[in-house]
Amino acid sequence: MARRCSRFNNWVEINGLVDLGNSGPRFTWVRGNAEATRKSTRLDRALCNIDWRAEFQEGAVQHLIWDQSDHCLLLISTNGFAPLPQSTKPFRFQVAWLSHNKFDEFLIQNWKSRMPMGQALGDLANNLQKWNKEIFGNLFRRKRKLWSQLEGVQKHLAEGAGRHLIKLEAKIRRELDEVLGRIETFWFQKSWMDQIRDGDRNTKYFHLSAIIRRRANRVEKLQDDHGLWVTDQEHIKQIVAEFFSNLYTNLAADFQRNDLLTGRFLRLENDQLEELSKPYSNMQVLQALKFMNSYKAPGPDGYQALFSKNIGPLWVLM
Repeated sequence: MARRCSRFNNWVEINGLVDLGNSGPRFTWVRGNAEATRKSTRLDRALCNIDWRAEFQEGAVQHLIWDQSDHCLLLISTNGFAPLPQSTKPFRFQVAWLSHNKFDEFLIQNWKSRMPMGQALGDLANNLQKWNKEIFGNLFRRKRKLWSQLEGVQKHLAEGAGRHLIKLEAKIRRELDEVLGRIETFWFQKSWMDQIRDGDRNTKYFHLSAIIRRRANRVEKLQDDHGLWVTDQEHIKQIVAEFFSNLYTNLAADFQRNDLLTGRFLRLENDQLEELSKPYSNMQVLQALKFMNSYKAPGPDGYQALFSKNIGPLWVLM
């Protein structure tokens, strides 16, 4: 069985297919009417190619309940099943901003070194969002505009080359290449991949990785305490909040009753405590930053480690 699964996974990878995942009951095949004979597994699944996944980013699969058959039905929707929540998107630092020639100037003007770090980062985030809209601009809109300009210039060049048009074409190509590079960085950051793959343009790969990760992380359906499947987003939030509230309340009660932590950890010696209490320097902070993964999940403030790695030396000087 394990060998067949391995061969199937290899076949999926060789053909460049993507598993659409699922919501609803976990298994698609069930057999047996008694606990001793009951068997279940996920035999049925929906696969698509890269182009389909990129075209239908909200496409999803739902496992329906079964009745007469031992297989459940698979319902595929190109638009998903749950309405998209109309919530305000949290701030996320965009790595592509670092490539703008005026970013360092903007940072020096807007970084408030006398403020506490958390407040300074919050104010910088507000200013960055405004700067992104007014100065950096929409990358995808800029890309469409440059493509249109390049098409027009090349159409005129086909009718008769002119020196000014040749120079203009070269200028547009340079600008377009810069924008494409920023778009690649944009999708690379969203994909949370560890490194850029081989090749000059990996935008499609990063875009697909970001789509798959976003779809996999979205909760469209949850089963409540009564065994009912819930799709309403507000009800889902309530179920999650109640689950963790009850979980940590029970854990806290267990700790108080049984005193589980007593004697469970080694005690630090006085010289070790003194070593940990020593003041640290800016250079030690910068050294610690080097060992952090640049593109892992951002903190609650929306900044990834890459931001601190790039801006850290500047903080020392400011």
